[in-house]
Amino acid sequence: MGGGWANGNTEEDDVALTSDQRLRIQELKNRDSEFDQQLDQIGEGIQDLAEIAAMQGEEVKRQNVMLDNLGKRIDNVHDHVTTVNSKMKDTLTEVGRSSDKLCVDIICVVSANFEDETNISWQQLTGILMAFRLHFLAIRCWLWSRVLSGV
Repeated sequence: MGGGWANGNTEEDDVALTSDQRLRIQELKNRDSEFDQQLDQIGEGIQDLAEIAAMQGEEVKRQNVMLDNLGKRIDNVHDHVTTVNSKMKDTLTEVGRSSDKLCVDIICVVSANFEDETNISWQQLTGILMAFRLHFLAIRCWLWSRVLSGV
């Protein structure tokens, strides 16, 4: 027995086909060809997606390294801040003044200088300083300068 249309050839021993049957077989072959083309396009799309996934995987690896480095830097900064805070506490203890008294001292010095240069009254300036909590920032700046200068 010969192959028939399934393997793409017809032999003379096969049954003769009518023109309508040949037309339908040709339509099936055309449709199969279209399916093959569509499958090829799908395969190309899958390859593109695989390449994109691989690139994303590499990007994730790079960002993980960056995050690990950032985590180490954060740990170092945390250790440094802990050390500085300890030194600031020791400095305050050594100076013998509590932070609230130091805050008042700084507000008075800043207010006196600022009042001379502007038309804002001392009470207005004190209100502004308290509202923005500059006294806290001033304390930290003063303590930082003491710690950094090695006092």
